Amino acid sequence: MTQSRRPDHASGGEASIQVHIASKEEQLEAYRQVHEIWSGGRTMAEHMAWRQTSVSHNHAQWWVLTVEGQVASSLGCHPLHFDMGGRRVSGYGIAAVYTPAAHRRRGYADQLCRHVIAHQEAQGDQVGLLFSDIKPSYYQAMGFVPCQNTSWHCTDPAQLASSGPAATLRRIDPRQHMDLLLHAWDAHNQRQPLSLARDAPYWDYSLRRDDEYIFMAIEDDAGQTAGYTRVWHNDQYMAPVECCLQAPNPALYAAAGRAWGAWAAELGLGTIKTWLAPAAGLQHCFTPHTRAKAQTMIRLANPQQVDPQWMRQHMVIPISDHF
Repeated sequence: MTQSRRPDHASGGEASIQVHIASKEEQLEAYRQVHEIWSGGRTMAEHMAWRQTSVSHNHAQWWVLTVEGQVASSLGCHPLHFDMGGRRVSGYGIAAVYTPAAHRRRGYADQLCRHVIAHQEAQGDQVGLLFSDIKPSYYQAMGFVPCQNTSWHCTDPAQLASSGPAATLRRIDPRQHMDLLLHAWDAHNQRQPLSLARDAPYWDYSLRRDDEYIFMAIEDDAGQTAGYTRVWHNDQYMAPVECCLQAPNPALYAAAGRAWGAWAAELGLGTIKTWLAPAAGLQHCFTPHTRAKAQTMIRLANPQQVDPQWMRQHMVIPISDHF
């Protein structure tokens, strides 16, 4: 916990400011405060019940900055791991940073974020992750680097499907195919300089947090399972969020993309939206859009460990890991 005093222009005196892990009462107050921005249309009672039973919110450690004992800013800090340069390292995710209107423009959120970052790095965490809904310059000042923030849209799934051979997709129960998920995720992502790590407990958390995703095994030309894709859709569009193969195969990766097109067309959906860059040969079917929300940003305890230009151009954290 840190404690300081700061001039309080409203009273003309000084305010006592503390930053610490939230008590249960302070956590509930933080939940109440964010209702005005993240209610999702729920009443306050519904919002509080949802927050208290949320798998994601219960996965985080909640921090608050208090002024004279009252919660003035709050955030959730999620435990994470990353694969970096052949090593698995610990990390953290910052989420739901919020300051009520009465306490804004006093630097409280900045002070809270910097304290939590320093605390996590003092514990040995090497990588920080957040998804920003505001201008990235705010978090860049704290050492976060913007990552690849493109959303790719296909408005003619039938054209995508007919652009070449499509892979066979077979629906699977992810809990019955955990070995496939573990191996394909690692094989696909560990080829990169930096990626989010998923072990069995993290996969369990991911599946408990959101059960609306559909998992499909991707079959190769011999009918063997070669990887998986994780997809969500409503009655308007399809959103493929992961596509991982157990071994590099650009042709099969493109074929999986065409299979999304065939599936979307079969469902009568007019659009596919994905954060995944189109495979070679499919770029003409997609239009890039820069995301204004959920902008992925990474902070490295040692900024020399990964090229920031690579992160800006290539690093993608799936929306399925958004918190």
